[in-house]
Amino acid sequence: DDTSLLEYVASQNKYPEQFLEKVKYLYSHQNETSRDEIEFKNGSVFDRYSTPIVYKDGKYLGRIWTFRDITKRKRAENELKRLNESLRISAARESELAVQANKASEAKSQFLANMSHEIRTPMNAIIGFSDLLAEEELTDEQIKNVNIIREAGHNLLNLINNILDLSKIEADKLDVKIVDCSLDKLLDSVCSSMELKAREKGIEFVIIENGNLPAQIRTDPARLHECLVNLAANAVKFTEKGHVYIKVSMEARNERPYIRFDVEDTGIGIPSEKQKIIFEAFEQGDGSNTRKYGGTGLGLTIAKKFAELLGGNITLTSEKGKGSVFTLVIPANIAT
Repeated sequence: DDTSLLEYVASQNKYPEQFLEKVKYLYSHQNETSRDEIEFKNGSVFDRYSTPIVYKDGKYLGRIWTFRDITKRKRAENELKRLNESLRISAARESELAVQANKASEAKSQFLANMSHEIRTPMNAIIGFSDLLAEEELTDEQIKNVNIIREAGHNLLNLINNILDLSKIEADKLDVKIVDCSLDKLLDSVCSSMELKAREKGIEFVIIENGNLPAQIRTDPARLHECLVNLAANAVKFTEKGHVYIKVSMEARNERPYIRFDVEDTGIGIPSEKQKIIFEAFEQGDGSNTRKYGGTGLGLTIAKKFAELLGGNITLTSEKGKGSVFTLVIPANIAT
């Protein structure tokens, strides 16, 4: 009978008392409809719907009970909830790790800033006294030794500055100040920075201005200067004979004026398989170059980072044994 069936269903229910209470309540509240979900001990879930049966004259005749198996849907919903919770926990963890990484990066930057300051002080003293010593009456051998000390001091100081710049870039702490600046003064400064080194190596260093160049551009002159000097210094370092040219021209991109610097050399060139990694920190085109020419490969890394900060980019065309051309293109930010 109905009672036996009800008792059996209740015995299979995960919460039999609640199941029977709901049935009792609905039979005592004849006008109510109900819809809920019930769980069974075997893990299945059913949608339960109940509505009263009322005859035309309003006489209550009983209830219709409808049960629909929604086990698969509930399992899918529960799995989705579990995945969402897992994603939420993962996102929270990633956010926490990002905060920790940022703190670590800031701590590293502060450490490098402090250390670079501590190292700069004695290095400036070494370089300064080397300059004074070079002005004294020395033998050829002594002059050679003093020059070695001076060059080593400048190289070490440059390395310290590069590491500090790279650390600031990675920590997103490097300021860029876009201002109006004289293109001629900028190029003259780059030329004066590189002429002596090129002359010592017996190679030609020339800045070639092509077409009508603006008297002023709007950029960060300090970052652009360092970018060009890094590219030019790299070219001079790997060129034993021939020339290093910086060709300056204008070009349009997306109907906006850009200024282009092609740093061309007749140096050792870069193999095609190495060109993709040449801008990565501490990388050089050939491991033997580190031993022969020195350096860490940071100059190109910093130049590329600066180019991106200035809204531009650096590209490379090169062939081993036939030189290289590093092309820097940045917005000129001028009216046309």
